[in-house]
Amino acid sequence: MKSLLVAATTVLVLTALPTAARAEPAPDLCTADGARGGVPADFVVDACVDATSVTLRNDLPDPVLVHRTGDLGTPVRVHQRGSSSASVLRLLSGEDELLMAGDVVRWPLGVAAATVSVAVVDPVTRSVVDTVTSRMPEMRSDDRKDTAAVAAVVPDVIAALTDRAACAQGKNFLRTASCDVDAAARISRALKAQLPRTTAIRLLPVVLDRARWSTWTAPAPPALDARPGSAAVATRQLSLAAVPPPVEASPPGVAPPPIVAPPPVVPAPPVIAPPSPAPAPAPVARPPAAPPVVAAVPRPAPAPAPTGKTDWQRWWGSVLQQLATRDAPTATGGGGGKPGGHGKGHH
Repeated sequence: MKSLLVAATTVLVLTALPTAARAEPAPDLCTADGARGGVPADFVVDACVDATSVTLRNDLPDPVLVHRTGDLGTPVRVHQRGSSSASVLRLLSGEDELLMAGDVVRWPLGVAAATVSVAVVDPVTRSVVDTVTSRMPEMRSDDRKDTAAVAAVVPDVIAALTDRAACAQGKNFLRTASCDVDAAARISRALKAQLPRTTAIRLLPVVLDRARWSTWTAPAPPALDARPGSAAVATRQLSLAAVPPPVEASPPGVAPPPIVAPPPVVPAPPVIAPPSPAPAPAPVARPPAAPPVVAAVPRPAPAPAPTGKTDWQRWWGSVLQQLATRDAPTATGGGGGKPGGHGKGHH
């Protein structure tokens, strides 16, 4: 569990928005590259940014924590102050990087954006750590066992004192004394559980001093003081540009292919339904055709009856001639007689 308390932060932001350098960085930290951005003159700690890295140096008297996010690589410690107190604070810082006064750390900078936040270590945490480690002269900065033991004691001491302050709020002397006894018992159990017996007994009078309790539970001072001549602000930002993607160049003598615009999209003509055919008029019944008029062929008048023998022959011949003329289809006769001749009569 990360138990190192921090106060308000001052932020160094690495974003993808390109900006021009606003101040000269610390020239002894790196060779600054203005293409990625610049460092403001009133930034809380010394900083320098080049094309490939971000470097910070804590020039403050107090230790600071650096929390980073984004495209930053594994930090490289250029300069580090070694002490038992620094070892405990580094263990309490968790994933954050602790910069003691004078420490220099460099982070490789990737192509994308990143964020670095700088915060002063909580003064109560620092005071408890300094008090405990100063009473342990045998403790070495590289002793992992003692470092882990003290790092486990410090959060328990701070938690007991925080609960004691809440318990004694508005209470009389007797009830405040009861809160003190409970806090002392919790602190004693923590020391005896984590440290050797002789070390715990030596530390008890120091960590159970009520005068120190008042100091450890007092309101914390401002996290970061402004530099001389600058306004006191809670946040400062440094904006850097992300590396743009490389542009592929065409081979020498080869012109890049022309950009062909897509053909315009022509909307299809609207579909117009053909008009409905007009209903055909009902057929009008034609009147029946009148039958052809056949002219009646007048019958030839009968020949007058003969009065004598000669007249009878003439009459009969005339009758035969009329019959032949009426019934014959053609002018040519079908008999054996000659046309226009006179047949032989029978008396």
